[in-house]
Amino acid sequence: MNYRNLIACFSIILLFGFTLQAQTASDSLPMSDELSDIFSQYEFLNASENNILQPESLRNYFSKLQKLEMKQEGQVHALHIGDSHIQADFFSGKVRDLYAEDIRFPMNARGFAFPYKIAKTNNPHNYGVSYTGSWEGKRCVKGNLSSRWGLAGVTACTFSANSTFIINPNKKPNQQYKIQRIKVFYPTFDERSFEATVDLEDGNSLTSTIMGDGYVEFNLLKAQDNITIALKKTNEKQNQFVLQGISMENDESGLIYSASGVNGAEVPSYFRCEDFKKNLAHLNPQLIVVSLGTNDAFRTNFVASRFKADFVKLIADIRSVNPNISILLTSVGDSYRKRKYVNRDNAEANKVIREIGIEQKVAVWDFYQVMGGFKSMDNWKANGLSSVDKLHLSQKGYELQGELLYRALDRAYSEFGGN
Repeated sequence: MNYRNLIACFSIILLFGFTLQAQTASDSLPMSDELSDIFSQYEFLNASENNILQPESLRNYFSKLQKLEMKQEGQVHALHIGDSHIQADFFSGKVRDLYAEDIRFPMNARGFAFPYKIAKTNNPHNYGVSYTGSWEGKRCVKGNLSSRWGLAGVTACTFSANSTFIINPNKKPNQQYKIQRIKVFYPTFDERSFEATVDLEDGNSLTSTIMGDGYVEFNLLKAQDNITIALKKTNEKQNQFVLQGISMENDESGLIYSASGVNGAEVPSYFRCEDFKKNLAHLNPQLIVVSLGTNDAFRTNFVASRFKADFVKLIADIRSVNPNISILLTSVGDSYRKRKYVNRDNAEANKVIREIGIEQKVAVWDFYQVMGGFKSMDNWKANGLSSVDKLHLSQKGYELQGELLYRALDRAYSEFGGN
């Protein structure tokens, strides 16, 4: 062997050694006591798969988290969107609750939400909604309906200027979200639209009102625990109001974990949402978690290539708003069709999502493998973690899913450099 070949071989050995050392260092991170307890209780879970793939794509989100942890400065906003698995907010709500329990990241604001109750569909259990007047709800999944949908994929429309609604994000005793800035998303420059106003508690007042393109922002002198939005008719042309969502904020440093889902949503459902990108731009999250694909794969005519093209388009739409946003895809879980036919297309959809992660340089959490893979829904059902349809999870199951995702995110953050 000549001198050059010897040097080349030595370099390869060194490179292999460094790579192996890096892998070993990552794999040797100790499992938390909480995770150990979970995997001991549910032995069918795949502990080795509970990690974030392509975690380097979350650098912007993690760097913001690190600044918040180290200096208690800035706001970090994560937004979780998806289908019925998200609308109920058991899954995403558990992630939020665990972040709220983490003393490293103060959580003072509820962020973006939709008052589903006024749209006559199931509302998350962790915030209260009441209303007056007659409202009609429309979801972007209904092909025979039309509306000017935004980020939420749901609208609530009224034709009465006397209608109101109240949101209380502090319904649970341990929640202390402060509302000092409110954004109400609706077609502000539609001449047919009533104007949104905010009713204030005694002793409170507005410091400013900003009318933006697709939203109105109210800044309050003092924080409130809940808010009442009322409508106002200022001219004869106004005859309707189309609510696209609301954001409850303040100026304090901390983490916000918003969530918004649509029962029955598929990836292309969001392409019908005319103001999706506009709403997203006004919220400007550092991380968007996308939990879609279950309904796409549930169809008996599922086509992997079309599913992939749709997902790539959605990622492009998100990046067109903010090229530096961190994106995390959570994969489709195992499930059944009509309660008795295991859905083999879920494995294909999961494979596509993993491919997208690599090709589009976005993070992926492979829930399909974490939950146990093919026919693992049987184990989830036997342990009270699935609903009777073996498509949705039980509340207990969604909360387990949320904890697993949170632990995977926290592990990736620790590897990034978080303490």
